Amino acid sequence: MRNGVLISIGAATFSALQIIWSSGHALGLWGSAWIMKSGSGIGVCFAAFLVVGAVVVAYRHSATDLLRRARSVILGAVVAMIVALLIIGPGNLWPIVIASNGAIIGGAALVGGVIGNMLGGRRTHV
Repeated sequence: MRNGVLISIGAATFSALQIIWSSGHALGLWGSAWIMKSGSGIGVCFAAFLVVGAVVVAYRHSATDLLRRARSVILGAVVAMIVALLIIGPGNLWPIVIASNGAIIGGAALVGGVIGNMLGGRRTHV
């Protein structure tokens, strides 16, 4: 997969999670509109990026693609996170929020990538 596709996958994943979470907040199901503010939201986001990281790394051209693919997914997620924060209202600690939440998502995507590398391991011929 090309970097643009992987970046789009990361952005779409975070965007979908945030939209679902914000919708639940509007219905009164969750206390905060920001998914990464509560423990359950962080858990949902971590689990989703663990799976996404595993899937995008499972089919690759070479073993060196693991870091490139995970990095691209993380970049897309962080860009979507910045846009979502600007829409919701970033507050005064937004640089710290971006760094800490990016680290959580990045860790999940990397761990998922390692799992995908061990379990999937198929190499594409495209």
